Order: sequence, then C-alpha cells, then structure tokens
Amino acid sequence: MKKFFALTVTLIIFLAVVFTLSGCDKEDNILNDDTRKLVFKLNEDMSSYSLHKVKPLATDKAIVIPSEYLGLPVTRIGESAFYDCSNLLTIEIPDSVAVIDESAFSGCKNLLSVKMGNKVKQIGSYAFSGCGKLVDITLPSKLEFIGIYAFKDCVALKSVVIPDSVTSIGDSAFYGCASLTSVTIPNSVTSIGYRAFYYCYRLTSITIPDSVTSIGSGAFEYCASLTSITIPDSVTSIGDSAFYGCASLTSITVSIGNANYHSAGNCLIETYSKTLILGCQNSVIPSDGSVTSIGDSAFYGCASLTSIAIPDSVTSIGDSAFYGCASLTSITIPNSVTAIGKSVFKYCASLTSITIPDSVTSIGDSAFSGCKSLTIVYYYGTAAEWDEISIEPYNTELTFAARYYYSETESTEDGNFWHYDSDGEIVVW
Repeated sequence: MKKFFALTVTLIIFLAVVFTLSGCDKEDNILNDDTRKLVFKLNEDMSSYSLHKVKPLATDKAIVIPSEYLGLPVTRIGESAFYDCSNLLTIEIPDSVAVIDESAFSGCKNLLSVKMGNKVKQIGSYAFSGCGKLVDITLPSKLEFIGIYAFKDCVALKSVVIPDSVTSIGDSAFYGCASLTSVTIPNSVTSIGYRAFYYCYRLTSITIPDSVTSIGSGAFEYCASLTSITIPDSVTSIGDSAFYGCASLTSITVSIGNANYHSAGNCLIETYSKTLILGCQNSVIPSDGSVTSIGDSAFYGCASLTSIAIPDSVTSIGDSAFYGCASLTSITIPNSVTAIGKSVFKYCASLTSITIPDSVTSIGDSAFSGCKSLTIVYYYGTAAEWDEISIEPYNTELTFAARYYYSETESTEDGNFWHYDSDGEIVVW
C-alpha cells in the first residue's frame, strides 16, 4: 500500500511538471496566454515579464496589453513583438511598461492610435517605423530615450510633443514623417541627431531650445516647407547638410552671443572659418570680409533664388553650392576665386549667362550640367587663357555656350568680345 501511494505521488508530480512545461519553454521561460493570443517571456530578473510576441494567427484589431501576467508585472514589450501585424488598429500599453524594444510595432501599417502608459522610459530603434496610418501619439512624461528610426515613415503623423525628460533625439527618429507640421522640442534636449527630421516636408517652423548644443548632419534635410530657423547661442556644432534642401527658407537667424556661428544677410556663417554654410532665397552675402568661403551645398535647392552677388572676399565655392537653384538667371564669379567645384551650378535651369574671371584654373565635374538655358559665357580673359582651364566632364552646357572674351577696347580680331561700361554693366563690342 505504501509503495502504491509513493508511486501515485510520483506520477502526480511528473504530470504536473509535464503540464507546466507544455506552457513554458524551459530554455527561455516563454509562456502562452491562449485567451489573449499573446506570448509572454519571464525576464532575467525573474520578477517581471516581457510581452514576447503576438501569435502568428492573431487577427485582433484592438489589443489591450495587461499590466500583470501570472501575478507579475509586464514591464517590457519585446523586440519585434507586433512586427508586421497589419490587422492591428489600436494598442493600449499599461503604466507597468518601461521599455518598448526595437521594432516592437514596426510595419503595423494600419495602426491608427497608441495609448502609451505614462511610465515608458525608452522607445527603441524602429519601434513604430512604417506605421503609415498613425496620426497622433502622446509621448509619456517620463520618456528619456527615443531610438534611431523610432518613428521612421510614419507618414500620417501630424504633431509631436517631446516631453522635457528627453535629452536627445535619436538619429533619423522622425525620418520621412511627411505630414508632420508641428514639433515641440523641450529645454531638456541637448542634441538633435543625424537626419532626425529628414524629409518632414510639411514642417513649417521649428524652435530649437537654448539647451541644444549640437545639430546633427541632415537633421532637417529636405524640410521643404520650413520658412525660418533660429539657432540659439548654445549651439556649438552644426553637421553637414543640416538644413540641406530647405527650399522655402526666407529667414536665418543666430542668437547674439553664439561663439561659433553668426548670421548676416540671412546667411548662416561659421565664424572662425568664415564659411557661409547655409543661405536662402533672401540671402545677401556680406561683403565685409566675414565670408571667404561658400560651403558645400550652401544654397542647395533654393529654387526661388533669382540672383546673388558673390563678394571679392570669397576665394572658394564648395561642391553643389548652388545645385538646383532653378530660378537663378545670371551670376558673376569674382576674380578671387580660382576653382569652380563639382556640381556647383548643376540644374540651375534658368541660368542664361555667367561671368568667369581669368583667375579660374579649373571647373569641376558637372559644374554646369543641366543648365539648359545657358547661352552666354563672359570670360574675363583671352581665348588662349580659356584654353588653359581644366574643364572636367559633363559640362557641355558651358562649352557649347557662346563665349565672349574681355577687351578694354573694341577688338579687330575675330571673335566675340565684351567690356564694362561706366555703370559697371556688361556691354558687347
């Protein structure tokens, strides 16, 4: 009888273990909740759970994540937990959750709304990327970190208020949020990452707070509706192409007291290098010697720029400096410039004439490519000097244009010649 009792107890224990293991993966403690079609995973602290994934056959359109599972708090939404759940329309995240991991809701293309608990501190990389119908999201007050590409291609998202607990905006965090018209950046933020707001082309204004010290490369690239920017005196670093392709800019201001940058004539100038790093359709390049270089892509895509005077203090013009300035009709390069870089005037489709000094010794690849209206080149030198210029490929618009050489007096030689009249205007002999 005792043996029978002992065997019975052993069998009961064995069956209990088997039953437990049927719902729990021994290796990583994954538990299934069949009623909610969610899969939970016991965290390493053994005192909380992560929502590990949604079951492949789940078709729920609205999901409320529980704050507890088996008596323990749910503190994390795991990596790719809801990845590509195209049926999901709404999600409610409880206050118990502190971390939303990488790609947690990536590809939920029909997700309309997210109710996020107020204790979420981290939104991981790509967490909501590709949620193309997400119109509005309220970021919790305790949020500290927004990962790279967190809201990439959330093309319906219209406004974002970043809470004052956030100190940095991750690289490409709002990349491609094409409907975004309003962003509030708090005084707690010290850095705006690489391409953080890339191609947010409906964004009309942005206030950069005094706390920001660095603006990453391409941070506001192709924000084509942005009309004005003010750089605070706290900013010490602005990355390449930070405002590249902001075609609607009309006002550029740097706060007085900034030791690294200043503005003049609606130009953003790096003070120590005397480089104009950003211009706009209303820019007037200062002629007081504060600008000696026009930086790469400084006027890139300024489609409404019709004219610009380059002062004699300028000695170099960077690659793509006036790329895509489609309304620019004429330009005079001063004799302080020795080289015209790559793609400098590429796709300046309305450019009809250009004056090039005899100081220029090289013209870069595609410098005048796409300048389909260019018909006249006024060269301040002789035909022999022109022949000495090194002209790189893809400049047929320049080389096929009618060329006029400078002559103080009416020349008896064959060819086209020009000079300045008493008013400084170009006159053809």
